[in-house]
Amino acid sequence: SGTPPVATLFLNDYLIGAMQLTADGKKERIEARIPQYALAAQNTLRVSFQRQPVSNQCLETPQAFPISVLPTSHVVLDKITPDENFSGMAARFATDTQIMVPKAYLERPASSLPQVIRVASASGVSPLRAQLSVSDDASVAVTPAKAFLAFELPVKDGAESVKASNDGHLLINHKEQTLLDLKSLNHLASLQVIDAGGQHGMVYRTLGGQAPVFERPLLLERGNATLLADNGPIATFDAKDPTGSQMIEDEQSTGLDAWRKPSLLWLIPAGIVLFLILLLAGRSARRNRS
Repeated sequence: SGTPPVATLFLNDYLIGAMQLTADGKKERIEARIPQYALAAQNTLRVSFQRQPVSNQCLETPQAFPISVLPTSHVVLDKITPDENFSGMAARFATDTQIMVPKAYLERPASSLPQVIRVASASGVSPLRAQLSVSDDASVAVTPAKAFLAFELPVKDGAESVKASNDGHLLINHKEQTLLDLKSLNHLASLQVIDAGGQHGMVYRTLGGQAPVFERPLLLERGNATLLADNGPIATFDAKDPTGSQMIEDEQSTGLDAWRKPSLLWLIPAGIVLFLILLLAGRSARRNRS
């Protein structure tokens, strides 16, 4: 079949772009905009190639297309300022990280080391660019000097949005309103992005009497705070925008882009054109009568 193949791009299983290829052996470029909600701390880009042979009865069925990807194929990303969320922290952790743990972690490595490995791996910490810092007194606030990942330690000037109250309730505050209140906190932990003294970082904190024992690798999705249980994240959200309303507004097109997409805005020029047509038709009718 002479039907050209189609390359489709997926990021974390979100469709971000597609293009019909010439498939003549020459270089071809596919541009795709990555929306903020598709980003995670660890991202998977998947490219599928399909062709849809023409059928006599309009029963075209997409078929896999055998291809050969050139060794020179590569991905080019634009430079942006990392956001204050899990994906932004993964970008910061890729260059330099300060891992901060209490001295008690060294006394029970069998239970603490798997926790540190799971959380650090999910957060995007590079083992080759990470520095371990041990705090002798877990009650004294630490002062990070770079992008940091702190475990069970108070951070100086660090405002945390997820906290456990004295009576064992989990409180997630947004504009002084309680968004979630849970009574059973055993085997639960929080992981959140904070800003402390001009340094961006993340804080891991056990919420109940016992820390969760992670059964599988963790996957951090869109947001800046998550609740972790034995089987992984049970709730991930943006503490500054827990309902997602601000994200929807940010993703809406503005300016000329808003006019290019079909919307109610098109009624404005359509109404103007209709008014001009009626005006010209009225003038023409008056001339004919006179």
